[in-house]
Amino acid sequence: MKITHQTDKDTITVYPEGKIDSLSAAEFEQYLDQFREEENNNLEIDCRSLEYISSAGLRVLLVNAKRAQQQSRLLTLRNLNDNVKQVLDLTGFTTLFSIV
Repeated sequence: MKITHQTDKDTITVYPEGKIDSLSAAEFEQYLDQFREEENNNLEIDCRSLEYISSAGLRVLLVNAKRAQQQSRLLTLRNLNDNVKQVLDLTGFTTLFSIV
């Protein structure tokens, strides 16, 4: 898995590539942890290059969404492909996130 990010004036956009599964979820979580103290920035996950997400990856998203909410920030998912959107739909996660 490859992960990069870009910071705009009030948003940190994270670009995961490949799969977020039980093998890579910890790496994804550690990557997102570096933004934990960024209280003034919203977090956006751009999923255009994300091929698959497992329940381990969904847990990472949920933890970070709750953390963002506690800090009065937004966590947004962007550019979901059909595979990722289907997993989110089946698990009911599409109602928990702002999706663009």
